[in-house]
Amino acid sequence: MTQNRIDAGILRGAIERSWCKDTCNEPNKWSKENPAGGQCVPTALVVQDFFGGKIIRLDLSKSANPRIAGVRSHYFNEIGGKRIDFSASQFSQDYFEVQQLLQNSGNVSERSREELFKSENVKARYLMLRLAVARDLSGCNPLFKNAVYRRCLLQAFQSDCEKSKFGCVARRKGREVAAGFNHKLDCFKDWCEPECIRKKITSRTESMIGCCAHAEEVALVSVRDQNIHPAECDFYVAGISENGLVLVKAEPVHSCIRCSTQFLMHHAQRIHVPCDGKWARVLIRDAVRSAKKYALGEKKV
Repeated sequence: MTQNRIDAGILRGAIERSWCKDTCNEPNKWSKENPAGGQCVPTALVVQDFFGGKIIRLDLSKSANPRIAGVRSHYFNEIGGKRIDFSASQFSQDYFEVQQLLQNSGNVSERSREELFKSENVKARYLMLRLAVARDLSGCNPLFKNAVYRRCLLQAFQSDCEKSKFGCVARRKGREVAAGFNHKLDCFKDWCEPECIRKKITSRTESMIGCCAHAEEVALVSVRDQNIHPAECDFYVAGISENGLVLVKAEPVHSCIRCSTQFLMHHAQRIHVPCDGKWARVLIRDAVRSAKKYALGEKKV
C-alpha cells in the first residue's frame, strides 16, 4: 500500500530552506538574495524522490536574452502531465521568456537519474541537498547530529529501489569497514517492469520475492570479502519510506526476516536501528524473533 505523500508546499519550503552555496553549481556566484540560482538539477532530483515523474531539461542557449542564454540549461519536473518548477524564482522577471522557450519542442528533452548521476558534481550536490531536506522534514530529529546515521542515509539515497531505500554501515572498533544500499540485481530486473513487484506485496511478507540485494546483505558481503568476522562488527541500518520520508521505528526491532537470518548465519551479534531519536541496539536473535512476526503479519511496518 502506498503511503501518503507529503504536501508539495511543505516539500518546497524544506528545499528552499536547504539551498546553500555548496548545493549550487557555481558556489562562488550563489547568494542569499537569489538562493534558487544554480539549484535546478539537485532540486529536480529531490522532487522526483518524493513525487516520481520525469525530469525535463530545457535548453536556454538559444534565448535572445543574454542573462538566460548564459545559464545554458534549466531542469524541472513533470508529474502527471503538469510542470513543477521549484527553482523557477532564480529567473525573476525573466521567467516569462524562459517559459516561451518551452514552446519549441527542440529545446526540451527528458533526462534520467542515471544520466545526471554520471556527473560526480551533480551527485554530490544532490546528496547534500537530499540530506538537508530530510533533516528539515524530520522536525530536527537529534539523530541527524550522528555521523553514522547521516552516513546510512547518504547510502540509502543512492538506492534505485522503487519502494523503500535502505543504507547499512558496518563498524569495527569504532571505524567504518563497510557500507552499502539496497539495489536492483540484473537477474531480477524483469520483476521491476512495468513497476517493482513488491509494490503489490504487503511489506515484510513474502520477503524472498523482490528485485534487490538488501543493504545489510551488501555490507555483509563487503565485511566477508575483507576477511573480517561479522561478530566483530556493529551493523547500523536506516531507511527511507516510499513517500520519501525517513523511517523511524517506534520500538527497537528488526523487521526483515531475510536479513536477520543472514546475520544469524554469519554469526553477527548486533544490529542498530533508529528509534525515538537515537540508535537502539538489537541482538541478532531478538532481530530474528521480531522479523518472524513481521513475516507472518503479526506485526505491521
